[in-house]
Amino acid sequence: MSSVQDVTARDWPDENDILQGFRLIDDRLVGDSESFALRALRERLAGELFGDAERVEPTLGSSFNLVTQAGDATTTTGRETLLQGFRRQAAAKGGVMMWIHFEDLVVEGDSIAGQGTLNTMMTGSLAARAGRSDVAPEDLCLTTVPVAFFIRSAAGVMTSEVLYMNVEASSSSVRRNGTMPDPARFLALVDRRDSTV
Repeated sequence: MSSVQDVTARDWPDENDILQGFRLIDDRLVGDSESFALRALRERLAGELFGDAERVEPTLGSSFNLVTQAGDATTTTGRETLLQGFRRQAAAKGGVMMWIHFEDLVVEGDSIAGQGTLNTMMTGSLAARAGRSDVAPEDLCLTTVPVAFFIRSAAGVMTSEVLYMNVEASSSSVRRNGTMPDPARFLALVDRRDSTV
């Protein structure tokens, strides 16, 4: 991982950065409103934003497995373990936010392939509990990892995913005295319930 960088508000992800993936999917759905795989991906990403396991759960088939390759390590995560991870994220009460910024997204029938960056933002206090010694509780930490993924779906739910994480190219940055995005505001934007969208 590259060294940690202190950044200013100008260099920190803004609303457009965070919502880019949702807007890209929405644009694709205009031309392919019957893409159940794409709709399931959008709903899953909405749940992953702040860790809403109840929102993610209906998008995953009962035998769903996530195979992750990060460097030389390969791990397999079952459906229930993945959902437990989102419940832990939700327990942070808006202290952890996760989203993907797409560079490419290809849908072919019930399969989706894409690449981009996986972004995880968290409060300094949570980062310190996770082992970061270079942050204060009032800081924000952002980790960005280049990823590529392939998802298979059937009957409107995801059945499997393979995720490649280029951890050697990941980066970490800190915004001093930062404020986490408001979950209610972002979920309203994602669900198009905000009149300013």
